[in-house]
Amino acid sequence: MKYIGYLFVFVFLVISCTSKPLTSKEIALKCQEHHDTEGRWYDKAVALELESKSIFSDNNAERIHLKIDNKANTFEYHNLFREVHLEFRRDTCIAHNNNSSCEDYEWASRFYPYIWGMHAKFFDPGIQLKEAYEEAVINAVPVYVIHIDYEKENWDFYIDKSSFYLLGFKFVKKDESGGEIVYNEGSKNVNGTIMPIKRTWYDLDMKLLGTDVLK
Repeated sequence: MKYIGYLFVFVFLVISCTSKPLTSKEIALKCQEHHDTEGRWYDKAVALELESKSIFSDNNAERIHLKIDNKANTFEYHNLFREVHLEFRRDTCIAHNNNSSCEDYEWASRFYPYIWGMHAKFFDPGIQLKEAYEEAVINAVPVYVIHIDYEKENWDFYIDKSSFYLLGFKFVKKDESGGEIVYNEGSKNVNGTIMPIKRTWYDLDMKLLGTDVLK
């Protein structure tokens, strides 16, 4: 029994000495693997349908269809509520209907592919993922908080410590003109990619801005 006790202590010490805290890059990679196990986001085409409500549209339920084809580098935006349809190829607007203009909706070609492909953006060319990270509790869930500073905004990403699900994110504009906090809920497999079913958007004072619900 004494020998078994010494063996237990030895094994415990070995495990304690060999286990190291994760780095921010390892956390980001595990998050990416959770949402896209094949790591093929940039080879995929996904079609998404979502219902978006926001204070900017008087909380009307806007039904939006998106087509993101990363391999062909094309993006389609169809807002049924506003009767708007646009198509982009390599950031260039190639088609739009009479209810829309390329200039008014150019933001959509950058915004939606980034938001829905966020799990794959941690290692894009030129991205500087900060080495330092924190641990916190968001909505009663323990998370890692990793950081990326872009040219005009600072971003924090909340990653579930257990599953590495992307629980949410926050961005703050460097000119101090504002920012937003977003929480994700649920999971849906879309062509091999795990997408959140619901996103809830707040301003930095936690005032509700809107919701996106994946259909």
